[in-house]
Amino acid sequence: MSSRVEAVVKLSSSNCKLVESIKKALEPDNVKTPRNMSINEYIKVENLECIYTIEVKIVDDVTNALKRARSTIEEILSIVKLLSKTPVD
Repeated sequence: MSSRVEAVVKLSSSNCKLVESIKKALEPDNVKTPRNMSINEYIKVENLECIYTIEVKIVDDVTNALKRARSTIEEILSIVKLLSKTPVD
């Protein structure tokens, strides 16, 4: 039986250059997704903060969908952690 798992990551900063750099670094990985997975990402500005939202949707049996969602989010967060330590000009 197929289930749908959705996970959302939101990153916000007053440093829009940093947020845009993170989005650009993640975009190549997010363009081509495995079957039954979609990733939607966008930046919006609210109250002088840039908010980068990544929505991951997976349709599969619940166990596989949860594992894939967790793995994808962990990969995104590890890349963001690395990038946040890199100076942005």
